[in-house]
Amino acid sequence: MCTLTIRGCDDSLMDAIRRESSNRDESINKLVLEAIEARYGMGKKTRRHSELDALAGTWSEENAAEFDTTLSDSRTVNPEG
Repeated sequence: MCTLTIRGCDDSLMDAIRRESSNRDESINKLVLEAIEARYGMGKKTRRHSELDALAGTWSEENAAEFDTTLSDSRTVNPEG
């Protein structure tokens, strides 16, 4: 396994990398390595979706109860007859 040094990275790019690393709760090394692997088709083939991560854990008990009540009819199986 090798070590790679990247020179010439301006402050705005580094800030963006730090933000993304923090948002994903991953190290900068892992983030950059995954980006390089993806670019050259060597990364894992799984897709990571993070569009809804900001919503995780934000529902109140009241929101959850209302959601369950709204979906309750769709959770019942109609008897065939």
